[in-house]
Amino acid sequence: MLLSFLLQLIAIAMLALAMHKHFKAVFNLNITPLQVKLLTLLGWPLLCLSYYLAIFSLAAPIATVYWLGLLSLSILFVALVTN
Repeated sequence: MLLSFLLQLIAIAMLALAMHKHFKAVFNLNITPLQVKLLTLLGWPLLCLSYYLAIFSLAAPIATVYWLGLLSLSILFVALVTN
């Protein structure tokens, strides 16, 4: 479950950085369209992989509940770091 959380955190960070506002706040640079596509194309599969790992490690119903709880923590952490 820890690996799932770490992948989830990385994926949410990538998806947040794919947005101009967050990329500018973190790096103080403008994001290129290629970077947006790359971060988005890497972020979504990582998020799906983290969910798969959560279901693989626990039973599906409880893994979904844990995964969604950790998702909210990931979003909160990334929001605090990027703003």
